[in-house]
Amino acid sequence: MTKIIYIIYCNYYTIIYNIFMPNFYEILKLKKDATQPEIKSAFRRLARRYHPDVNPGDEKAEQQFKEISQAHEVLGDPNNRSAYDKYGDKWQQADQLEEMEKRNNNFAFNRFSRGNVNQSFSFDGDLSSLFSSTNGFDSLFQRTNNRSRGADLEQQINITLKESYNGTTRKISLSQNMQNSSSIEVNIPKGVTQGQRIKITGKGQPGRNGGNAGDLILITNLEHNAVFSRDGNNLRVRADVMMTDAILGTEIHAPTLKEKNLVLNLPPMTQAGRIFRLAGQGMPIKESGFGDLLVEIRIVIPNELSDAQKELFKKIHNLQDESLGNEKK
Repeated sequence: MTKIIYIIYCNYYTIIYNIFMPNFYEILKLKKDATQPEIKSAFRRLARRYHPDVNPGDEKAEQQFKEISQAHEVLGDPNNRSAYDKYGDKWQQADQLEEMEKRNNNFAFNRFSRGNVNQSFSFDGDLSSLFSSTNGFDSLFQRTNNRSRGADLEQQINITLKESYNGTTRKISLSQNMQNSSSIEVNIPKGVTQGQRIKITGKGQPGRNGGNAGDLILITNLEHNAVFSRDGNNLRVRADVMMTDAILGTEIHAPTLKEKNLVLNLPPMTQAGRIFRLAGQGMPIKESGFGDLLVEIRIVIPNELSDAQKELFKKIHNLQDESLGNEKK
């Protein structure tokens, strides 16, 4: 009987979830059987489209970027994805749900294995009474719920881009109730991304009747950086170059998060919008190595010119006209 009730409950929850809860696959515009490389590619494509640096002041784009980051955080990790596929938005409580399912299966087995193996059961009355606060469903689970794991706690932490690059620590206050509070120091690894979830085992709400404590989940929020924008594991930066330098070629200094500038040689006739890639100067990659620094050239036109400079530009303009005229002949 318990197993039947549990199945009814799970089916009911699945229907409610499908109607009201966001679907991470739909957010990333993917099918449920998408491969891990497809998930990674979809995240990068959508993150570039909705990144706050690309859409300054657009709250809707910022919200979509957060949803995309959360979807990738779950689906991009095979373990998290497996839990999400099975439990939906309750994927973080997968251990608890599996433990509850196991207890209910054991309870049903023990109940029907005692005595006559051919015994059956019947139920007369309103099925809804099984789910009331004083009947059926609650009482059945009370008999098997001697110990339960504590709830997880979630807390958002703000991280600067430089802290994400170098790694950092945070002192986190834990307040389970008015009389019991403490703090712990947490290591934030290098290369954390927007919306990344960092699990601190056993620092959530205490369990019941000897059950394990829940976990503390830290959710990272990367603060805006005035110089760099992040593109996956790469960093993007814009470099202003005078028009004459772009035409003749020059050296510029590209900033990095290593607190030193790199010399970049621009060839003559460098066009506006051209991107130079400096390998290994981006964000740390979890497995190993670093992403790249992408330097985008922006041509700067002077606000004022001297009379002599104006005369030179007029001569250049006339020479261009003559060159075009000769080509047409």
